[in-house]
Amino acid sequence: MIDNDKHYWINEPVFLKFKDRFDFSRFERVRELKKMFLNERIVELPFVIDSLSLMGKRGKILDVGCSESVLPLFISTLGNQITGVDIRKYPYKVPNFDFLNADIMDLPFKDGDFDAVTCVSTLEHVGLGYYSDPEEKDEPQKKAVKEMARVLKKGGLFVLTVPFGAPSVNVQQRVFDQRGIDDILWGFKITRIKYFANFDQEAARNNYWEEVDLGFAEKVVSSGSTQCICCVCAQK
Repeated sequence: MIDNDKHYWINEPVFLKFKDRFDFSRFERVRELKKMFLNERIVELPFVIDSLSLMGKRGKILDVGCSESVLPLFISTLGNQITGVDIRKYPYKVPNFDFLNADIMDLPFKDGDFDAVTCVSTLEHVGLGYYSDPEEKDEPQKKAVKEMARVLKKGGLFVLTVPFGAPSVNVQQRVFDQRGIDDILWGFKITRIKYFANFDQEAARNNYWEEVDLGFAEKVVSSGSTQCICCVCAQK
């Protein structure tokens, strides 16, 4: 997060945790890799970029909830014109990319303005107020998707990723099941849908994400932290 433009954190797919210790045999301090961790971005980002390739051409893309994300940078370097929106700040300035502070439920764009809209691990937070966004109790996730659909061209692509499994809501995020996905995407044609779950390898001090079927995904509990995600590509 940004604090007076001095500190910023990027939510990368790969996390490395190091431990400093004193090596008496070498009589010096050494830094050792203690743990490696892959979060859901490791499968979300490739899914989004692969889905956008279905457009068959470079286009005008809106990325909703882009703060802390490298996705707009990837998309812009592929020659697409991308606009990122978030209620928080975004520090990077690169060619083919514009950023606006905006509320996902009140986007400052005209109808049908974009060829594609991407929303990566954002919809689950909308309306909860955890990230200083306006609190909204009347199905804010539906309002947000309706607003994103409004600015999307007819036939345009909507690429969405959200936590998936046993449905729940906590102070930070909500978890969707298949009924919840179908509900918010009413009116869209789902062209691709995949589920990925997190698997631990404690002996190797790391983890991995793997595609799973719907039956497996629906039983995963993500109320504490995201352990399963749903990645969807849909057409308006």
